[in-house]
Amino acid sequence: IIKGILHSSNVSSRFASRALSTIPDSSFSRSKLPPPVTLYQYKICPFCCKTKSLLTHLKIPYTSIEVNPLTKSQFKTIPIPDPTYKKVPVALIGSSRLNGSSSIINSLLSLPPSSRPLPPSFTSPTSLKWHDWSSSHLAVRIYPSLTSTFGRSLKAFSYIDSVETFTALEKVTSKYVGAVAMKFAAGKIQEKYGIEDVDVELRDSIRTWSE
Repeated sequence: IIKGILHSSNVSSRFASRALSTIPDSSFSRSKLPPPVTLYQYKICPFCCKTKSLLTHLKIPYTSIEVNPLTKSQFKTIPIPDPTYKKVPVALIGSSRLNGSSSIINSLLSLPPSSRPLPPSFTSPTSLKWHDWSSSHLAVRIYPSLTSTFGRSLKAFSYIDSVETFTALEKVTSKYVGAVAMKFAAGKIQEKYGIEDVDVELRDSIRTWSE
């Protein structure tokens, strides 16, 4: 699953993209560009991938900043501080700070569109159903599958090796300490959502979407 279906966390991005791609393409006009968007993220975070999928679908340019999963020092550089919030994604859209994928997505959908409005199907019952499903059901099965063993977790965190803004020490500590921490966190997530066999349930989830 890690090597095939769950290559990195692209599965969450694909699912979000498919849910959105069932409607006609829509983008912002060049003469009426949206405000600058900066996204603070973890590359393997399903909720970050979901947010990026919408940005890509709407053709909204954005800058992504990789957050150190241990120190989260990048949060200190956000112009609008919020010391109570330590999760990702966090977005700066113009002069506004938004915490969490749901808040970010709702804000993106409310930005002034091009000469043709956003298709009504963006907020249709079917779209809203799969939007909620991708967060409440799919995403909570992707992360435990990625990190259910130390080997899988270490492989998932190997993306840190290519983060140019991290020092060599940050890469080593974040990769190995993060892999251990998420291995234990995976068990807590499974317990919270009553997941017995995460790989089986993830395959069932993919089958549900495909059907």
